[in-house]
Amino acid sequence: MKIGVIADTHGLVRPEVLRVFAGVGHIVHAGDVGGAHVLAALRELAPVTFVGGNNDDGSDGTDVVRVRLDGLRILLRRRCGARGRTSSSSATATCRTTR
Repeated sequence: MKIGVIADTHGLVRPEVLRVFAGVGHIVHAGDVGGAHVLAALRELAPVTFVGGNNDDGSDGTDVVRVRLDGLRILLRRRCGARGRTSSSSATATCRTTR
């Protein structure tokens, strides 16, 4: 399975993303989505797993997401700095093969 990985869309779904992600089986978004409309557009291509970023106050993303995709365990984690705010480049994605 091809997995599309993206972050920092900040409310924009560029045509290049739609072209590059055509045919992926799942999309992983590592934060700073920028609105539900971005997730809706990505979900037209494939199922989406995401975490919120420091610009995603209105999103329903969670701080830690674990998903298993085609034998890979993927962990998305939002790291918080002082007073619960995220720092820039705060999302971390880790993959581990379980086959």
